Amino acid sequence: MTNKEKQQRVTEDILNSLDNMQKAEAPAFFYTRLQARMEREAEPASPFWQWVTKPVFAMATLSLLILLNVAAINSYRKTNMQEVVMEANGIQGFAQEYQLTVSSVYMDKSNR
Repeated sequence: MTNKEKQQRVTEDILNSLDNMQKAEAPAFFYTRLQARMEREAEPASPFWQWVTKPVFAMATLSLLILLNVAAINSYRKTNMQEVVMEANGIQGFAQEYQLTVSSVYMDKSNR
């Protein structure tokens, strides 16, 4: 027997095994129970969850978060710029900013 004949015989055996197959049947009242279960699961959730799961709410929440992030970044940049300016001015700039003048209790001998 050649290889081609073996393949043909195996193919025929497989096809012949399908001849004795019977149609599968569902248990009694299966469709009724399935339909009742699907209707029970399809009942609406609480009004709060119905409102939260809407796309409009998701987009509004996302927009609010983005707006808060932008505000936080801008606030950080302003604070950071103020620190840079203060560092550039040093202690003298700080003293001038808050009108703090340093007076010495010692007299300079050249002014006598």
